[in-house]
Formats: sequence, structure tokens, C-alpha cells
Amino acid sequence: MKIEEYGIGNVRSHVRYFRNILNVLPSRYSYLDSQRLVIAQFALGGLSFLGAIDQLQNKEEFIEWIYSLQSPHGGFFGSKIMKELPSHLAKPHIASTFAAVQCLILLGDELDRIHIPELLSWIKSLMNPDGSFQGAADASEPTDLREFTYCAAFLIHIFGTSNFSDEDRKRAVQYIISCQSPDTAFGQVPGAEGHGALTFCALASLKFFGCLHSDEGVLSAAELKRIVRFCVNRQSEGIHGRPHKPDDTCYTFWTCAALKLAQPSIDISEKLDKERVLSFVRSCVDENIGGIKKLNAKNQYADATHSYFALAGLGVIFDDVMPEYMLKKDLTKRVLRIRNRVKESKLDSSNSLLSRAGNLALSVSFAILSVYATYLLREPLTSA
Repeated sequence: MKIEEYGIGNVRSHVRYFRNILNVLPSRYSYLDSQRLVIAQFALGGLSFLGAIDQLQNKEEFIEWIYSLQSPHGGFFGSKIMKELPSHLAKPHIASTFAAVQCLILLGDELDRIHIPELLSWIKSLMNPDGSFQGAADASEPTDLREFTYCAAFLIHIFGTSNFSDEDRKRAVQYIISCQSPDTAFGQVPGAEGHGALTFCALASLKFFGCLHSDEGVLSAAELKRIVRFCVNRQSEGIHGRPHKPDDTCYTFWTCAALKLAQPSIDISEKLDKERVLSFVRSCVDENIGGIKKLNAKNQYADATHSYFALAGLGVIFDDVMPEYMLKKDLTKRVLRIRNRVKESKLDSSNSLLSRAGNLALSVSFAILSVYATYLLREPLTSA
């Protein structure tokens, strides 16, 4: 189903809204200056969902800006201001790194300038003994299943597990399972209330680690069924994330994506009233500037976060978005191709290293034999 058929207002207004976000931010966004990469992901992702990403004339300029924020030691800074802080404060962040990779994918980049060995070493350094992940190397933020574990799992899935042992993976999976609440959904940390967004992050991370619907699956059929029920019960008109909370457009993605991951074969329209979901999202469209608000209220304005996740959620409902990647299905094919290329390049490097080692061994052997032959020729021949 094309985005125009969703009936969520003037598509050109939404496109103009996201393009404006890329060019200049309103003053109310000033507190997010350190997270420009994340805002860029929402804007570029929104354009992608609207089928308008190719309208950008300066893709290469954006790509160069993103790579300029890469740390030589692995990861990406959230903005220029973060990169230029004193060295003891300038720390790349896992959420910014996830956003950078997403932006590069959306812009058509092949990710061939990412420092993969340094990136994987850096991610490994963020892993705590309990299997959770920090956001940055200074451990200034508490662990967070949504922002940190999911981002790390995505990056490891794309760029490989060479720095992560089976034991590391088991610890990460065990931490995710420890965040499961009594209602079988997942919370932000162990013991926290079940939550639609965290449930998505848990299920997507388990899928990236190969532990969801596989021989190594760690959730039983009964648990997955209860997660489906938890997600279905989050609809009133639109969708919310927790019991007794108001509907919120961003949960159009979080909760519907969790539902799809829990039961991939599901037709969401059989479980949710998608016309009511559409009606709620339509009521939150900002008719003045484009974009989508958190909820339909007088004091609400459209923002990049809710605009992005509302469109992503509709994409999941209408089977146009691959939930675990947060990308349109046609883009995920290229992501998998890049992932395979990374795997092959590592194999080629390994084979090349072995080949060079073998050639070196042969060269040393010939050198020894040559020296020995020279020594023998210098000795006087004895007569019989």
C-alpha cells in the first residue's frame, strides 16, 4: 500500500517538514544539539517512508558530514559540538552510531568507510559483565534495553561477531531475558514494567542474536503468545505502550513492530483495528506545517520523533517496513547484501593472511636451504 493511500494529510507537506528538519531546527530543538545524527535519522527515515528520499539533491554532502563524525577509535559522535569537546568529554555514543549507519543506508552509501575492527572493539568495550551495554565509554548513563542493547545488537548483526564470543552472546541474551516482566512483555531494566517499545527492542535484539524464532530460541510458544496478547491489548483508538496510558503515535511502530516480531506470520489487521489506528494518526497530523504530533491536543506540535515512528508503524501495519531494521523492505535487501559483503571481506582477509603466512614460511624454508647449500659447497670434497 502506497503512503498516499494512508490518507494522512498532504504528503508534500510532510516531505517539506522533514526536509526543513534537515536544514534548520526550531529553537525548541536546541537541547538536542548534541544529537543531530539521531534527528537526521528521523528526517531521512521519514523521507524514505514517504518515497521522497531521492528528492534530496545533496546526498553526498550529508554522507561526508556523517563520516566526519566518525571516531578513529570506533563509533560516531552525535554532532560536531560533541566531537570537538575536550578529549576526556568527547565520547562516541552507541545511539549516534546506530543513527549514523541508518542514515548512510538511507542515503545509498555502501558503508565501506566505516572502521569495522575499531567499531566492533569499541562496542565490545561498552558491554557490561551482566550482558547489558553502556551508551558511551564513560558509563555516565544507566543501561537501557531500548537505546543501548538494541543498537548494539543491530550493529553486531551488520558488521559481524568477530570480537564477540559465544559466551558474550549468551550474556547479552540472558540480560535481555532478565528484563522480562511478569506479563511476559519486557521492561527497560530487570524488574521494570512491561512496555511496548522495550518489548520491540528485546525481540529485535534476540532476532539479531539468532535467539528468537530458531533452534536457539529462548522464548517458548506460550510466552510469544502472551506477548501478542500484550501488544493487542495496547489499542484503544490509537496505540499506547503500557496499560492505563494515553494513545501515542510513536507506539504505532513500537507496539505493532513487537507484535509482528512475536508472530511474523500474523496479519495485523486480524488483531488490530487498523482503521481506528489510521484515524488516530490522521487526527494527529499537523495541518499547518506538516509532520505528526504525539497526540491530538492543542498544546502539541509535530516533532521529528513521532512523525518518523508514526510513518514507520503504518509501514509495519501495511507490510512495507521490516520491523527489526526500521527500514522499508526494499532497503533491507541492500542491507543484507552489505552484511554478506562484510562477511566475505573478513573471510578474504583471513585467507589472505593465511596465504601470506604460508608464503612467508616457504620463503624462510628456501632461505634456510640456500644457506645450508652454500655451506656444503664451501666444504672441501673428501676423496674416497
